[in-house]
Amino acid sequence: MVALPGIPYEPSQTMDGLEAATWLSVSALTLALLAVVLVFFRRRSACMPRLPYNIATVIAYLYAARMLEDFMGLSMLDTKERNRRIVAIGKTYGFGWTTGQDGKRRVGVDEEELDGAYSMDCNAYNQ
Repeated sequence: MVALPGIPYEPSQTMDGLEAATWLSVSALTLALLAVVLVFFRRRSACMPRLPYNIATVIAYLYAARMLEDFMGLSMLDTKERNRRIVAIGKTYGFGWTTGQDGKRRVGVDEEELDGAYSMDCNAYNQ
């Protein structure tokens, strides 16, 4: 309960306390539900990129990228050897609209030439 009144010993006081606690709880739940609805309808578009602050967003940017095949086995190498092999691949990588190995268009990091540079135009997301 949101509000817990003092524990009275008379039945009339118990009923009043129950009603007050019930209405306070219902009003708090109603406000929370209203906030959820407002956030859902007024939030920014889903096509806005996520900042790579955690492992989940990094995975989302790299999901189904063609470049992952180029980097297989490089995690076990020391830094100099890894960098030498990446340069030897001869490809460049970028951030923007790309079509991954799964055939779906998304914003992410992949081999260049990308399908297009990222812009805040959310209509491009649906193309």
